[in-house]
Amino acid sequence: MKYKKICYIVLVYNELHLTIKTFESLQQQNQDKYQFDIICVDNASQAIYAEPLCKYCKEHNIRYLHHEVNDGYAGGNNFAFEIAKSEGYEIVFIANNDIELLHPNITENVIDSFNSNDKIALVGAPNVDADGIFCRMSGFVRMLAKLEKQPQYDNDLFKTEPFVVGCFFAIRTDIKELDFLFDYSYFMYDEEKDLEFRLMRSGYYIGSLKDVNMAVKHYGAGFDYNKQSDWSIYLIVRNYVLSSRKYRFFTKILFYNLYFLLITKLAFLYHKNTFRGYFTGIYMLLTHKNQEYIYDNAIKFVKKFGGNSRKS
Repeated sequence: MKYKKICYIVLVYNELHLTIKTFESLQQQNQDKYQFDIICVDNASQAIYAEPLCKYCKEHNIRYLHHEVNDGYAGGNNFAFEIAKSEGYEIVFIANNDIELLHPNITENVIDSFNSNDKIALVGAPNVDADGIFCRMSGFVRMLAKLEKQPQYDNDLFKTEPFVVGCFFAIRTDIKELDFLFDYSYFMYDEEKDLEFRLMRSGYYIGSLKDVNMAVKHYGAGFDYNKQSDWSIYLIVRNYVLSSRKYRFFTKILFYNLYFLLITKLAFLYHKNTFRGYFTGIYMLLTHKNQEYIYDNAIKFVKKFGGNSRKS
């Protein structure tokens, strides 16, 4: 067994019920082969949520970390990841607080995948939504990955995927090219895609467990524009554009044109912030705005429309 020190990081903001369900699911994982710790990161929740969450963690052998500032999904996970890395954890699982692991051997299979090939850097699992329907990667995303010539590798446990959804994945901490986990300027949405591009560009494999029985239920799967706030629509479109900066030139041109057609439809059907997010992202790319500027832009927009940072 190459990897022995393993942990789960679960980021929480102003939520309790689904979080407890997630913890219960993690603690039902088989630990006969690989033992792991669970770290709860409270992303500056209000006291009405933070106090019972802290109490629950103490009662159930879960490490509780209080993050002083709510700096989004990216910042909160970065905060915990750096602590885990400094403490010698070799594999870190990033798990949303609205997931349920549907098989007791998912953790074991993920670690076995890492042990099967030294170039595997990030492993996720098949995703189903709240109704148990498998979430499929769009043809558009698969086409872009093919154009980018993603490194391919399959074995009995693992298969490469264009992108792994950020609600559940594991990553090695010994990757020299991994200077940081998430680009904090994203705040939330599509930060995992940026991470995965950096790994792919360095020649590593990213992918998912091959066995569909090793599925993770994500209660917040999908993005219903009718139910989203102004800030979330703006950020998901803006960040989707920003994630394209890692594409090659031809792929970028194709992406901008096809995505513009899509958001034009969405803008007329749902909200003008699709346009605002798209053109802000393009402006940031063309003017080479730095991380601090991009992060400040996200914070201002979230505060303006009263959003929170609970990833859905």
